[in-house]
Amino acid sequence: MERTQIYLTKEQKIVLKTIAAQKHAPLAEVVREAVELYIAEQKPSATERINRARGLWKDRKDLDALAYESELRKELNKRLEGFEQ
Repeated sequence: MERTQIYLTKEQKIVLKTIAAQKHAPLAEVVREAVELYIAEQKPSATERINRARGLWKDRKDLDALAYESELRKELNKRLEGFEQ
């Protein structure tokens, strides 16, 4: 862990100290938990990542999407052949 200093409003510090007292935990632990939750909220969801990637290669002329998909399916089918019962 690394030590750091932050500035809180008086109200923020009071609320955090209250939470720490209720949890019987140090103030620093409560702050770390709050930071972790904030960081987790900032990460895009799987759906958001998919939506951002949609159309990423739409302007590429060097790719044949249907041929690429066909090759992927062939490869997958070959891999799955051994699992059929």
